[in-house]
Amino acid sequence: MKHIFASTFLAAFLCVGAVYAEDKVVEILHPSSSSSMHGEHVASSGPRSVTVDQIVNSSALIPSELFLFKPDYVELVPGDTITFLNTTGTHTVRSIDAMIPDGAEPFDVTHSMENKVTFDKPGVYGIRCKVHGRVGMVMLVKVGNDLPNLEKAKAVRHRTAIQDKFDKLFAKIR
Repeated sequence: MKHIFASTFLAAFLCVGAVYAEDKVVEILHPSSSSSMHGEHVASSGPRSVTVDQIVNSSALIPSELFLFKPDYVELVPGDTITFLNTTGTHTVRSIDAMIPDGAEPFDVTHSMENKVTFDKPGVYGIRCKVHGRVGMVMLVKVGNDLPNLEKAKAVRHRTAIQDKFDKLFAKIR
């Protein structure tokens, strides 16, 4: 578990995705999944569940930092599941059609506090919030090491804020 201080508030709670203290978002990494220093979940063997929060960062200075998937980049193995937590109730989780592997089922989950999506097909998956995607609430999921749709997904063009974010996310792929 990673402890982070926000002002005088000590976040020492297990299995909490985001704690709000004096308008600051405090991220707590879930101990059930393997994590790197940047909050990215790294692929491991066997099916597992990774938690992704959908948050509103009230201390954001620019729109592209206001609505976020946290983390916004996740590495999985085929068969792993992401549990999307919806901290505000107004976010959605939607795959971007041109940014999922051939044969993968598109998904569009709306307005519930917890959603589970299992990723069976290797490749990269572009995901956005249908409501806030236009201001950069997007994420990228890498499933396995064989990425048959990587170049096709990279070639998809988006509005500037979204494109900038996806460029940074694609740079994380190892």
